[in-house]
Amino acid sequence: MSTAIGEGIELRTFVVGFLSTDCYLVYRPEGGRAFLVDPGRGFQRIKSFADEQHLRIEAVLLTHGHCDHILEAKRWQDEGAKVYVHRLDAPKLEGKGHLGDMIGLNVPPLSADIVLEDGDCIDPAGVPMTVLHTPGHSTGSCCYVGEGFMFSGDTLFCGDIGRSDFPDSDPRALQQSLEKIKAIRKDLQVFPGHGEATTLERERRNNPYLR
Repeated sequence: MSTAIGEGIELRTFVVGFLSTDCYLVYRPEGGRAFLVDPGRGFQRIKSFADEQHLRIEAVLLTHGHCDHILEAKRWQDEGAKVYVHRLDAPKLEGKGHLGDMIGLNVPPLSADIVLEDGDCIDPAGVPMTVLHTPGHSTGSCCYVGEGFMFSGDTLFCGDIGRSDFPDSDPRALQQSLEKIKAIRKDLQVFPGHGEATTLERERRNNPYLR
């Protein structure tokens, strides 16, 4: 089932892979433009839905470079999508630190088409967003903040936060990143890298890591 996240903008969630990663397809039904966030698996399911809806997937946005979020990025790139990632996690796409070797997962290497910095303004498929660099889970973790919604990756979950015990994690940086998120003045729909969607106001009230 799709969810409206803005005027003329729909979102469909695909839970993919062995770690139940949330992969998001964001699209404009009128015009057929679309992008993906964190395609860890699910290529055929997503492509079938996109074809049924006459959608053209123009971009892949990666919240960070861990294997369960990037596994099929190369496949979508080969289909014509531009891959976006923060500069500090770009090396992971080429095989340097994506954690796949820790679990015996072969991740097809690729090079990002668009390398991001904190504060960059992007508009994949005509959906304006701002890049918020939120290191801690990984050095190049970022959130994508739109008008009324945010993709938080593995930085912020519903009632929880991402791990900070990986080789390039940093618990102090993660806490600072959470403060940046907490400081966003308006309420937002929050779409995390794992688990159920939430809202920023709900997390400010109930998430022990944001209180």
